[in-house]
Amino acid sequence: MTLKEAGLLLAAGILLFGGYSWEQEREARIVAEQKDKDTQVQVQKLQQVQDDANKQLQDALAKQQAQFDTQMKTVQGQMTYLQNSIASLSKIGNLPQPIIVTQPSAPGQPTTVSVPPSDLAPLDEEIQKLQEDAQKLPVIQGDLISCQASVKDLQADNTQLKKTLKGGSFLHRLAGKVKDIGIGVGLGLAAAHFL
Repeated sequence: MTLKEAGLLLAAGILLFGGYSWEQEREARIVAEQKDKDTQVQVQKLQQVQDDANKQLQDALAKQQAQFDTQMKTVQGQMTYLQNSIASLSKIGNLPQPIIVTQPSAPGQPTTVSVPPSDLAPLDEEIQKLQEDAQKLPVIQGDLISCQASVKDLQADNTQLKKTLKGGSFLHRLAGKVKDIGIGVGLGLAAAHFL
């Protein structure tokens, strides 16, 4: 083998090695580009998932904020009502005095209850009114009985009037019809006799 042939063989080896390397690099680049595209698609999908999750989170936060605002308005309204109630209670000067209950000091003794005199006046007035009403009750019951009797009399009169408007009882109406027929027959016979 000559030098020229060795050079050509070396050049052919270099070309083959270079071509093979170039082919390997090209395939690696294609694989890398495909992986890059796949990665970008995955990144876009993950970005979409993250955007959807952020939107859902923002919607949930907005809903919770609206509920919180509504609850706060309700609580503030209740606080205002309570403050107004406390203010109006402080304006009332004559609140009832407490009832004092005294427990017996020894077993067998009765428990005593003390009602303040200022609270007894309305109770006395109520008792007086109840006693007056109790005295009026027999009169009112008598009026009720007489009204019930009047209603029964009016109902009986109403029933009698209805019968009268109909023409009386069945037998009374039948007798009237028979009488009318008898008069008609009598008039017919008299007219036939004279004609």
